Amino acid sequence: MSWNVAGLRAVMKNHPSALPDLATKYGLDVICLQETKLQEVHVDDPKLKINGHLLNEEGYDSYYSCATAKKGYSGTAVFVKRRKDGSANGAGKKQATLGAFFKKKQVTDKSSG
Repeated sequence: MSWNVAGLRAVMKNHPSALPDLATKYGLDVICLQETKLQEVHVDDPKLKINGHLLNEEGYDSYYSCATAKKGYSGTAVFVKRRKDGSANGAGKKQATLGAFFKKKQVTDKSSG
């Protein structure tokens, strides 16, 4: 599923159960969010409970890309459903590769969102 959230913090504040409800109701494997408008400081802020919290209980790994050239502009988030056995073999290898791609992309392409 893909969703232009036009500000993830606003969605989390005004509709805190929207993402968990969508993930649970439809059993989505991948959720892609555009226009998150997050800065790296927001992603790692423990008060906001984004990185390591958002959709974690629902069984998703999360990957964020934040624009640095224009703060609070654009940005994406991708949530990938973890395998039930938690392994990184077989189909999980594709997931591990996807995770490596997003981590590499975030480090090397910080000018775009």
